[in-house]
Amino acid sequence: MPSDSASAAASKMLRDFRVYIMTWNVVCRGPIEDLRSALGLEPPVIPEALPDMYAIGFQEVSARPQNLLSQAFFEEPWIQAIRNALHKYSYVKVKHVRLQGLILSIFTKREHLIHLRGIQSTYTRTGLGGVWGNKGGVTIRLCAYGCSMCFVNSHLAAHESETFQRVSEYNIIIEKQRFVDAQATNILTHDYSFWFGDLNFRVDDCTMEEMKACIENGTFDQMLQKDQLNRVRSKGEAFHEFMEHEVTFPPTYKFQIDRMGYNFSHRKPAWTDRILFRFTKNAYENVALDLKQHQYVSHDLYIQSDHKPVSGFFSLKVFAKPLQPIIHFLPVGTWIINQDSFAWYYTSADTELKSWDWIGLYRENFNSLEDHLGYVWASTRPTDVYPTHLRYRRSRSRSSRGSQSRLSPVNAVTPTLGTGSRPREGSLRSPPNLDALSRSQSLGRPYKVDDTPDDLVAHSDDEHRRRPSVKESVVMASATTLTTVASTTKAPGGSTDQSRVKGSAAAGGSSKKRPDTMVTWQQGAQASPLPCNSLDEAAEATAVGSAGVRMPEVGNTSPFENKSDQEEEVPESPLARPPPQCATSETPQGQPRESPAGQAPKVPPCPPDKVFYRVLFGDQTLLVSGRYRLVYLRGQSDVLGMSEPFKIKAAVS
Repeated sequence: MPSDSASAAASKMLRDFRVYIMTWNVVCRGPIEDLRSALGLEPPVIPEALPDMYAIGFQEVSARPQNLLSQAFFEEPWIQAIRNALHKYSYVKVKHVRLQGLILSIFTKREHLIHLRGIQSTYTRTGLGGVWGNKGGVTIRLCAYGCSMCFVNSHLAAHESETFQRVSEYNIIIEKQRFVDAQATNILTHDYSFWFGDLNFRVDDCTMEEMKACIENGTFDQMLQKDQLNRVRSKGEAFHEFMEHEVTFPPTYKFQIDRMGYNFSHRKPAWTDRILFRFTKNAYENVALDLKQHQYVSHDLYIQSDHKPVSGFFSLKVFAKPLQPIIHFLPVGTWIINQDSFAWYYTSADTELKSWDWIGLYRENFNSLEDHLGYVWASTRPTDVYPTHLRYRRSRSRSSRGSQSRLSPVNAVTPTLGTGSRPREGSLRSPPNLDALSRSQSLGRPYKVDDTPDDLVAHSDDEHRRRPSVKESVVMASATTLTTVASTTKAPGGSTDQSRVKGSAAAGGSSKKRPDTMVTWQQGAQASPLPCNSLDEAAEATAVGSAGVRMPEVGNTSPFENKSDQEEEVPESPLARPPPQCATSETPQGQPRESPAGQAPKVPPCPPDKVFYRVLFGDQTLLVSGRYRLVYLRGQSDVLGMSEPFKIKAAVS
């Protein structure tokens, strides 16, 4: 027997995860009534008590050709009705699967999205000998907080005499449905499994008069003893692997449509709509999984179908320590409509990204993973380009005066590019289309061949240059493109710096830190160093229009900057103050660099165990101003990371 301390420690490893299941046969009718009662959302609603996940199953949804054709462009009305009811409580549709009139949808709170893994769906036809999909089962399986779950919505053969056929269809679904998870290859090997739907089991050996008397008296024990589902379970023929909570509600079939009361004309009432469950208590060492059902009811006020909806509310034990996001987005700055924008993310060094991963752009309060407004394929090539702090917060009056003095059109001079400015091997190069580069950096005019400055050169850290004047800073800030040259310092063993560049071909993808490169503009015999991590950072640092006016920034702000709530963020010339260096950056004498005011600048960390990636989002012409977020997905539904909300706004005219 385990000790009390061991049991207490094991209990701390688990937490409750609430699941709400609802099933309803809607007899090919659209959503007419308010669904909040069937979803457990009757007022007053306590948000903290709401379930973490919904599993909604429908049977006999209209599958006419015209309805299926319309759903190629519009969502199924029943699913849309569920989304509308759950939207205000921050639920997101994770996945749905359909087989003709059978539909199963999974919704979860937005906060749980990044803790779901291995989402997969499948279906099995059992109608007309397995050819037709009017009967069968649809399934969605997933892992939530490390525990596997499987949800099956089925519609089995009808009529009282078809018990053997229903048993056969159950076994066919169990045998045919397989999943890629090595630890849960079928329905029964999951930690938690739920089977619900219109199972169509009836009541044997009971006359119509006996049924009416039991319903009027509210005593259902006698009829439930003759229930076909209970009998096949007790015999081990079907569903014997599952459990069912005590049934305390009246039969859910057959009712008069749009009227209260049973329809006794053709069929005896029966509990055709059921919810069953199973779980593996000892699936893991040192911990015991558990499941509790708090509610098992039918909703008698719905009259638009001859079936009543049935719902169940469960609490499951899952692991308390949440799965960490695989992808971590850096804070996203404000994007500008009609301009290219960048996003940065990072992951651990041992994480393998897939070539089919993608990043979707969603509204801040999206309620379905299918509602992405745009997407790009995720980058699997690490980048040496990191966002740095190029903007500083100052008071409104100081920034206004400073901008007028720095950005005076009188001081604007067009520099030209010097020879030999070639990016070194292994670093991120400039795009071959320089016009695209100028657009992506929000320059105020198109790129021209004769615009390239020829006094732009690169220097390594051991070269000392003077800082330019304010006028020279504006000259430097009007360049449209930057390139860097590799330092000539050789690594131990006689190799050049190229062998130490992270991700370079010479290094074979080595993760060693590459030497810093100092990008400067040469003014006669003197120039001032501008420390930059790479070519594209320097280009971003000089995003100034031809008239000397800084354009709105479309890239990311620094993930390392400490923003103040009291001061307003005002763009400033990147050369007016030295940008921050990595924490490992030092002067040749080994002392940290200091700002002109004598104060050491804030230094962002350079984590060695992180791999950074960057993606480019093209012009989002059709977007409107608002708040959005990025979601990193694998496949259709596995969310590996999600950014914090950020703004997209129109360009300032």
